Amino acid sequence: SLIYTKFKDAGFNDAQAKAAIANAMAESSLNPNAENHATNPKTGKQEHSYGLFQVNRSAHPQFSAEDLKNPEKNIDAMISIMKSNQKDFSTFKGLTDENAATAYFMRKFERPADQSDAKVNERLQNLNRIPGDILSASSRALADASRPDISPPNVTVVAPQTAAPPQQSKPQNAVASTHNFDPWVEIWSSSILNPARMGM
Repeated sequence: SLIYTKFKDAGFNDAQAKAAIANAMAESSLNPNAENHATNPKTGKQEHSYGLFQVNRSAHPQFSAEDLKNPEKNIDAMISIMKSNQKDFSTFKGLTDENAATAYFMRKFERPADQSDAKVNERLQNLNRIPGDILSASSRALADASRPDISPPNVTVVAPQTAAPPQQSKPQNAVASTHNFDPWVEIWSSSILNPARMGM
């Protein structure tokens, strides 16, 4: 969910964000504390790779091992590495097919020692393993973040004042008031004490 959200925030489309997740699943099984200190069979050099995207410190010493074990910083490091190769980055940004984006991400940015079609297919299979609810939750989070109102979605909103409830029915001796008459005026007008009734 964090990978998807951060890639989308960085301007990548849906296929590209999913390609990043599929590659991270192959690199670290989404374990932010994953480490690899194996020897690269092509170069004969020992690798020191860390985090979600297994960023190799031998190739990218500007990132510390501690930072690369931080999920957010590891994702930021991967995006930074991608942008440093402007040609490949521009090509990747033009991809809209998730299969093509996944293969391109692997071969141009992750660059594992084994880049065979079989290994590409393994990463393509990871696309089907991405839970749909993770993407939905991330999309909702992005939608909430883009709203002009930045209040958290769980803030209680006070509803507009509703109309007053209907009043209880009046006592029978005050039924005249439902016809806009004041019962006391009516009582007074019929009273023998009323000067009008006394001929005054």
